[in-house]
Amino acid sequence: MPIAAEPETPSRCAAPIPVFELGVRVGAVCEDEVSAKGLTVIDLADDWTPRLFAPQGEDPGPRYRETLLALANERFDDGPEWDRPRSDRFLELYGISPSFQVLASRLADEPRHRCHDEVDDGPLEQPLKDVDPWADRERQRSEAARLVQVEKLLEAERQRRGSQTVDDLRAEPKLARLFEEHDRVGHRPRAILAMQDHLRCEGLLVTKRGYRGSFDNATTDALRAFQRKHMIVSHALDEETRAILATDTRELDFRGLLRALRERVVDATGLIEDGSASGEEGEVVGRILDSLAFRAEREGAPPGGAPDRVARATDAAARALGWLDAESASGFFRSLGPEATTHLRVALKLPEAPAYHGPRMELRAEIDRGDVWYEAPFTKRGGERAQPVGRRPTLTLYAKDGDREIALVRWPTTIGGWKPERVRPKEVMLAYKLSPPGKRLWRELYAAPAWVPPESTPKRDLVRARFDGSFATKADLFGPGYASAYGLTALIHHQKPRATAAAGDEGIRTHGSSSYDSILRGYSHGCHRLFNHQAIRLSSFLLAHRHHRRLGPEVLGYHRRFEWQGKSLDLAIESRGYRFELDPPVEVEVLPGRILGERRTPAPSIALPERMRKLFRQELFED
Repeated sequence: MPIAAEPETPSRCAAPIPVFELGVRVGAVCEDEVSAKGLTVIDLADDWTPRLFAPQGEDPGPRYRETLLALANERFDDGPEWDRPRSDRFLELYGISPSFQVLASRLADEPRHRCHDEVDDGPLEQPLKDVDPWADRERQRSEAARLVQVEKLLEAERQRRGSQTVDDLRAEPKLARLFEEHDRVGHRPRAILAMQDHLRCEGLLVTKRGYRGSFDNATTDALRAFQRKHMIVSHALDEETRAILATDTRELDFRGLLRALRERVVDATGLIEDGSASGEEGEVVGRILDSLAFRAEREGAPPGGAPDRVARATDAAARALGWLDAESASGFFRSLGPEATTHLRVALKLPEAPAYHGPRMELRAEIDRGDVWYEAPFTKRGGERAQPVGRRPTLTLYAKDGDREIALVRWPTTIGGWKPERVRPKEVMLAYKLSPPGKRLWRELYAAPAWVPPESTPKRDLVRARFDGSFATKADLFGPGYASAYGLTALIHHQKPRATAAAGDEGIRTHGSSSYDSILRGYSHGCHRLFNHQAIRLSSFLLAHRHHRRLGPEVLGYHRRFEWQGKSLDLAIESRGYRFELDPPVEVEVLPGRILGERRTPAPSIALPERMRKLFRQELFED
C-alpha cells in the first residue's frame, strides 16, 4: 500500500506523529496539537501494554509488564515459569494480545497460507455432529481404519475398470453398498483428516505417529492451540471451529489484526461499550470479530444499553489506516519497512466519545447471580442430579448519563457453587462456595495479582513435571501471570459501609481467569470470574475514568520450602500484585438471583461419592 510523502516536519516538534486518512499518510502532528485537531493517537508499538500495566512518569508500573511484552512478542525463555506459555503458544484468549510485529509476520507467511489452500475443506463444510476429542476414541479409530479399507477397495475397482476417478463408479449398482458405507463411515474421519491437515500447516501437529482421521492427545492439544489463536471458546470440533478451519488463513490473520487494533483503540479512547449491554454486534470493516461466548444471554438484559461504540471506533481506525482486507493490511506493513512497528504511533480521526465519559465518571456495577441451586449436585445413591440453569450469572457496569443510567457492558461471569475441598491429603469433601449477595465496594484493584495456596495444600498439588523429567513449583498457578488463579487483574469485594481498606474483605474478587471453558458454566469458588481480556478492559476503564492512587507492589514475602521426589523446592511469592486504590470506590451490588429447588440455603459440607470424583477432579484449584 503506497503511503504519501510526509509534509515538512514541524520544527517545534521532535517526534511528530503521522496522521492517516483512508489509508494515506496525510501529514504529521505534534502531541500537544492532537486534541485541538480532533485526532486520537493510537499506539501500535511492539512495546505497548494496556493502561493497567503501563508505566506512569518514573513509575515503571507492574513488574510483570516485561513478561507481558515478551509474551505479546512471542519471546519465550527457558526457565520453568515459561513452560506453560511455551505450551499454550497462542495467548490472545488468555488476555495477551499479540504485537503487530507478530501479526504482520503471520500475514506475510505465504508458505503457510498456500499449505492451507491445498487442504480440501469439503468435509468440514458438511453438516456434522460436534466431535468431542475425548469421547468414543475407539469408535473414531475404527471408523478411520474402515474408511482406509473402503477407499483401497474402491481404488482397486477404479484401476481395474480404467476410470479416471473413483466418483465415476458411483452409478455402478454392484458398488452401491460400498459407496454407501464409504459415505456413512467416512463422514467424521474425513472432517478430522481435513482438520489435522490444517493443524499440520499451522505447525501445531508435527508428530508423524498417531491416528489419522481420529483424535489422539497430540491432535487434541493442537486443536486447542488453534482455537486459542482464533479466540474460540471450545474444546470440540464444533460448528464454529469447522467454519474457522475452512476460512482462508489470510482472512483469519486479518481478523486477528483487527482484534489487536481494537485493544489499542479501546485503550486510547477509554471506551468499553462493546454492544454487549444492548445486544448489538457491531462490525469492523464488515466483519464481526467476536464469538457469542463473550456475550451474556439476552434474558434479563436492561433496556437502553449502550451501542457498540468499540466496534465503531475500531472500524474508523481500520479504514483510516487502509486496513480493509488482508492484502491492504499486508501492504501497509510492507510499505513501512522492517522494524517499523517497534515504536509506531499514529494519529487518526475517530468518533467522539459519548458526553458522559470523563475522568470522574459516576459508575456502579451489578452482578446478577442468575439461577442458583443449593441442593447437593448428586442423589443419595451417588448419581448426578439434574440442576438446569436457564439464566447464567452476569456482570453489568452502569454509568450516569445526566438524569438516567446507561448500561455500558453486560458480560458472562461466575458465582460460587459446589466445589471439592481437601480436608486431608487423601480426603476430599464437597463444600458450597457462596458468592454472598448484597452491597459491596470495589476499592482495591490489582494488576498481576498473586494467589497464595492454603497451608493445607498437599505437596503434590504444588508441583508439576517438566519436559525434561524434573519437577518445579506451579508458578503459573500462583502468579503473577495470565494462568494464575486470579488471572491478570483482580478487584477486591469489600463489604459496605466499612471505611478502611482492609475491613470487610470476604475473600471474594472480580477477576480474570485462564479457565475460559468454565466461565461459560458459570461456577467458581465464590469469585466472579471474567475472561482475561474483558477483566483487563474493565480494570483499565476504571483507571481511565476514576480517580485513583498507584500504591505499587504490595509486599507479601510468602515462602514455603518442601521436599518432593528427593529434591528441595522453594515456593516464593514476593508480592500480592501491583495495587491501585480507587477513590471513591465503585459500588457493587450482588443480586440474589433466582434460587431454584427446595433449599433456601446451602446444604452443609458432604462427602464426595466415589463415582462423582471424576466429575470434580479438575476443580480443586479452579477459581
